[in-house]
Amino acid sequence: MKLIWGANVPNYIDFPIYVIVGIEILAAALRMLIILIVVYTKGLKKIGGIAIGATVGLDIFFFGLISDASMNPASYLVPVVVSGYYSDIWLYLTAP
Repeated sequence: MKLIWGANVPNYIDFPIYVIVGIEILAAALRMLIILIVVYTKGLKKIGGIAIGATVGLDIFFFGLISDASMNPASYLVPVVVSGYYSDIWLYLTAP
């Protein structure tokens, strides 16, 4: 995996593309599930920020080496524009 001025670069060397896309979908689904649980459960509204923040942290910890855990196309686009490395932009715009 190479560093390109902060742009997210998926780990194509160790993982096939279907695993990388699957991980991005799984990370987005897990994040949306936690947000829905926090919003619609009365007792969890006070610790909602901790639950959502922990989910994002665990996504980065477990999935960061596979797909760089972008989790948000907007957070991916700025480093791509600055670095000029556009070859992986399709992954982060099509996967959730």
